[in-house]
Amino acid sequence: MSNLFGISIDQLLDQKDFNNEIKISGTIPEENTIPILGRITASAPSGLVSDYEGEISIQPSTIKRYGRKGIFALRVLGDSMSRVIPDSAIAIVHKTCEWEDGDICAVTINGDDTTLKQVFHTERGIKFTPLSYSKFHAPWEYIKDEDEVDVMIHGVFLYGIILTDKM
Repeated sequence: MSNLFGISIDQLLDQKDFNNEIKISGTIPEENTIPILGRITASAPSGLVSDYEGEISIQPSTIKRYGRKGIFALRVLGDSMSRVIPDSAIAIVHKTCEWEDGDICAVTINGDDTTLKQVFHTERGIKFTPLSYSKFHAPWEYIKDEDEVDVMIHGVFLYGIILTDKM
């Protein structure tokens, strides 16, 4: 069995501790990195913090699909999107104004309040839905012709990266 699975007999019989960590060395090509431009809340909307944190390596297939200038990264603050991306993780966002119902978007409301939320068109306006494990976050809706609000979609969330140590 050890030959079949490519492991030692000690590992098969669990008789010794063994290290299964894989270490990768070298440098990551610059074309596989994008800047972390700042921070966005995943809680009640608040101001976007432009605070360059450096570069982060992302999947080359993402860069190939959207182009290096067509994506950006933001650090997520808060837990209103914790079912999708936890607090302090990095959100990779496709820079676009086009979105579909159910997309998670980086949004600015009234010029300075920003948030990361799932977004839906409604008959009455636009609805923002948190995807949180916490029961303290609830969806809200802006109603056309009743709420004077300016909503700007900056991009659609692609995926999150959880860093084990801060950059």
